[in-house]
Amino acid sequence: MPRKVKRQRDGRRKFRRVVSLQKWLKAYGKGDAGRKEREGFAQRLGTSHAYLVHVGLGLRRVSMEMAVKIDRATYGTVSVEDLHPSEDWDYLARRKRGSAAAAGGAHA
Repeated sequence: MPRKVKRQRDGRRKFRRVVSLQKWLKAYGKGDAGRKEREGFAQRLGTSHAYLVHVGLGLRRVSMEMAVKIDRATYGTVSVEDLHPSEDWDYLARRKRGSAAAAGGAHA
């Protein structure tokens, strides 16, 4: 019997699907060879294949640390922004640019 998907009261999934992660995992192909590749990818990240599938399906939320690892391992194909859409990434980018400009100006 399949497990029930955790859903909110209004019937939506608890977390948003991460389509880019699902596509990345599917790119390894089907069958035993593909599964071994996906498991090797997960092992390099320090997690399990099942955890990555659950994140992709929106059943689990990924930590910021794991999101950065996934972003680096996929060369940005699965971005931190995809994995953590609730963060205000525009604000953080502007803040980083502002602090870099202030640091550059202080040394001049």
